[in-house]
Amino acid sequence: MRTGLVSVFSALDGRLNSISMEIDTISSSINATVNHVQSMYKYINIESSSCQSRMGRHTEDLQNLNNTVLLLLHLADTLRQQNMLLNLRLDVDVRNLSMVMEEMKLVDVHHTQLIKNFTIVKEKQLITTLDQARWFPAE
Repeated sequence: MRTGLVSVFSALDGRLNSISMEIDTISSSINATVNHVQSMYKYINIESSSCQSRMGRHTEDLQNLNNTVLLLLHLADTLRQQNMLLNLRLDVDVRNLSMVMEEMKLVDVHHTQLIKNFTIVKEKQLITTLDQARWFPAE
């Protein structure tokens, strides 16, 4: 009986050692998993901070870009308005210039007529002077 009891205790002791080793293995695995999870958590926190920082910069860049686009739209509207005003002024100036040119043509026709009349008068005076010189020679 004693041998049987010793062998039972011996078997139980072997099983206890085996279970103890499995518990140690499981405990080591749990510790390794905890360390791995903590490392991943730290890495995720670092990446999260980095992403937040980059996102903040990108947000600022996008806001600046948006402000620039709004400014460019405003400037484009201003340039369109100025272009419209300049086109109107150009149309008015072209009309005025056309009227001045027409007036100049009329004045030119008038001057041409005056020159023609003056030339006719001078020719008559010249002819009269020549006739008088022929009829009344200088003595």
